[in-house]
Amino acid sequence: GEVARVDVATMTAGAPLALGADPGPLALSADGRTLYGVDQADGALWALALPGGAATRHPLGRGEPGRGAWLAVDDGTLYALRGAVPSRAPGAATDPPAIWRLDARGVLAKPLPVASEPTPQDLVVLADGRLALARGDGRRGGVEILSTRSGAAVARITPPHDLHRLVVGEDGALFALNWRLGIAARYDLAMGREVWRVALGGEPRDAAFVVGGWRLPRWW
Repeated sequence: GEVARVDVATMTAGAPLALGADPGPLALSADGRTLYGVDQADGALWALALPGGAATRHPLGRGEPGRGAWLAVDDGTLYALRGAVPSRAPGAATDPPAIWRLDARGVLAKPLPVASEPTPQDLVVLADGRLALARGDGRRGGVEILSTRSGAAVARITPPHDLHRLVVGEDGALFALNWRLGIAARYDLAMGREVWRVALGGEPRDAAFVVGGWRLPRWW
């Protein structure tokens, strides 16, 4: 596996970057000097010094394959949410979902366990340093606000549908996507409620907040 690299000025491909056997989610440090990625083959976190320096591998729990993790960066700290990891061994317990923290020195802190249900789906860092976790299992979901110190939930917003992707906006606004239903919604964290919801159609898998509106791809 590899990560493609493109020069946006000339739109030409450069030398690819190696980040494990099956690179999944990616994140860039605030200073642009480190590229993070999750190897979906074994769930490990990789940190690559840019433009093409040494790579460091950080195991996130048991080396079991799976979707890997969701990544979010806040200043010098990387947060990696890894979902529950079922064991291949008969009768062995499942590792619960957890949030791992990697600081600017490359030190991986002890993971913060989070509740397994509804299923964690995405993670973003809020402006005040807290974390927002999207949840959804096809029947129920919501937004959970977490402390970066303990991982404990400090607030919850429970909509009548599950959520799959979060996008941070301006002035405390938080947006969410439900790709199964083709829904986008806005949440007010101060009031702790959903402000509006709109049907987009298709399957909106990802989005980014830009001044003046949204840009997002759709799958039909």
